[in-house]
Amino acid sequence: MIRILQVITNLSRGGIETMLMNYYRNIDRNEVQFDFLCNNKTHGEYEEEVLSLGGRIFWTPGLNPFKYPEYLRFFRNFLREHPEYRVIHSHNDAFAAYSLYAAKVNGVPVRISHIHNAAFPLNYKLPIYYICRKVLPISATDLWACGRKAAAFYYGDNALNSNAIHIHNNAIDVNRFVFNEDARARIRKQYGISDTTLVVGHIGRFMKQKNHRFLLEIFSAIHKINEDTKLILVGSGNLMSEIKCLSEKLGIEKDVIFAGSVSTPYDYYQGFDCFLMPSLHEGLPLSGIEAQSADLPCIFSDAVSDEVDVLHNSSFLSLKSSPEAWAVEVIKRVGNHDLKVRQNKELEMRAAGFDIRVEAEKLCAIYKRMFESNLDSQ
Repeated sequence: MIRILQVITNLSRGGIETMLMNYYRNIDRNEVQFDFLCNNKTHGEYEEEVLSLGGRIFWTPGLNPFKYPEYLRFFRNFLREHPEYRVIHSHNDAFAAYSLYAAKVNGVPVRISHIHNAAFPLNYKLPIYYICRKVLPISATDLWACGRKAAAFYYGDNALNSNAIHIHNNAIDVNRFVFNEDARARIRKQYGISDTTLVVGHIGRFMKQKNHRFLLEIFSAIHKINEDTKLILVGSGNLMSEIKCLSEKLGIEKDVIFAGSVSTPYDYYQGFDCFLMPSLHEGLPLSGIEAQSADLPCIFSDAVSDEVDVLHNSSFLSLKSSPEAWAVEVIKRVGNHDLKVRQNKELEMRAAGFDIRVEAEKLCAIYKRMFESNLDSQ
């Protein structure tokens, strides 16, 4: 059995972690096993499941650029204790340079940089992101990305056009997300929502990237057009209290439902009538794939890669457009969509390369090929 070390932030229900768990549940764990190296000691919802599936969880000292020597020492000692790791797969975007360079100097032969975003967060770490991006190609042996836009941003157009980059789809368990009328009724009953109420939905962490402030402004504009509307926000994060305060300021708090972090997101998509994602930047968001599998009208900001539109039926609006313009688009898209007779999109999603059962087999084969190729070269 091959053990792959997945390097992530933590095991909370974020997009990257959920994508990895989708693959982990569906790979042949008799042949390939995942272990997780977390850079943040905040415990996450997936930890118990990882342990139940036979995975192991480790923690680094954290990603502090001023304490990198400590990080290198940790990695050296860690790999001495665990020489079984011949493949390290890092999902920390620019900061993957930390683990991959440490793995390189300590002799790990296969080092995968896997990018999940198409822009840098605008914060005080910005200069460090630029430095780390330059280090990535010399630290990694394999360059992966969730989509072409993310790949071009991190690795450059030349690398992308030379086919040096592997685009790996954020696949899902399509069967769980196809439209389910019983789940729709159950979610609406849970929150006291009638079948005729227009429900706008969003699933994502409460962080600046997801642009919840603008999302609330859009919903406020929708609510002025149609008072029989609800907004369901699924997720957790450090900006939740701020967004709750904004909903009160806008006078819409009675119609905004903060569902928190949930273990059954597939049920929530069934209860929605429209999926809204006005993100400031994204690679190829997992929730956008899930929403399309549920046959929802999807409206994204133009900062989201159009690669997410796998069924070729999504709308993209500028973040410079007014909340009122977004509201009109939501009303129009919902009005043109039969919300009670949504279609089963399983075949289309599989053909587009997003069925986890098919893609997990491909990933398993890639890992085995990498591992065996390395053994042959020794």
